[in-house]
Amino acid sequence: AINENLWSEEKQSYVDAMADYISHDGNLIPLYFGVADENKTKAALDTIKKELWTPAGATILNKRIKDVRKGNVAVSPFMSTFEAELRFMNGQDEDALDLIHRVWGTMLDRGAHTFWEYLPVEDGAWWDALCHAWSTGCTYEKCTDCQK
Repeated sequence: AINENLWSEEKQSYVDAMADYISHDGNLIPLYFGVADENKTKAALDTIKKELWTPAGATILNKRIKDVRKGNVAVSPFMSTFEAELRFMNGQDEDALDLIHRVWGTMLDRGAHTFWEYLPVEDGAWWDALCHAWSTGCTYEKCTDCQK
């Protein structure tokens, strides 16, 4: 039912049935739990990179939607962990490492001493929760075919 009702051939990703946007978590969860076949997985990962990636990482949504955690101006390190893991699992090690550098490297570049709950895309912006356990996922990720 997920593939039948939420997969968009046009957008090459899963979309919300109630709105016309691409969400980071709405794509990663079906991929992570094996709902998507290999072709959909590759297509969705390509779409995420094309539509959501910024210098600070993948945004929560591909556009700003009122009252939805700032939409395309915030990155979720929690969900970025799943994306990095999926990329490692699908032979996209360089993209996984790039994403890790973007998200957690940006936090470090901005002076973080903790793992932030959300990472604002714009430099100088801050999020209320600057210490969040869910954002530590990058610490267990490892490259499958490289020594980085």
